[in-house]
Amino acid sequence: MKIIKLFSDAFVVIIITASIILLLPDMLKAAGINSFVILSGSMEPLIHTGSVVMVDSREKDIEVGDIIMYRLQGTNIVHRVIGINEDGSLITKGDNNEGQDFAPVTLPQVYGKAVRMPWGWCIPYAGYFSNWLQMNRVYLLIAIFGIVVCRIIFIYATES
Repeated sequence: MKIIKLFSDAFVVIIITASIILLLPDMLKAAGINSFVILSGSMEPLIHTGSVVMVDSREKDIEVGDIIMYRLQGTNIVHRVIGINEDGSLITKGDNNEGQDFAPVTLPQVYGKAVRMPWGWCIPYAGYFSNWLQMNRVYLLIAIFGIVVCRIIFIYATES
């Protein structure tokens, strides 16, 4: 019976962890911080392909050296600001790119600034996990629901 209780307690920890992972992006989004998966190596070695970058959409005070996310023809791009033109448009460049971006970025295109976390500018490899979660979210929710039901049945069975 103790082994069943141990497995039951482990499932509770898994449920809580999975719930936090599933709800965290929504909680951060409510605070104006969104996560974006990096799809190219233009910012390597600072930000690797498959990493997740947190972007603060409330932050619009941009200076040279800042890492920003902007939208260009429906594509999200995370690059560094290397200059600011007199008209306020931004000159950007990927750290791993040889030249600057083709056209200046206007302020309406800017979504926000990348958030520096205590360990760096990104969460390494989290993009791969994030993509897997999005593709399998329904299956994960069904599994969590099943575990909760089993836990409830176990609690009632041991009380009788």
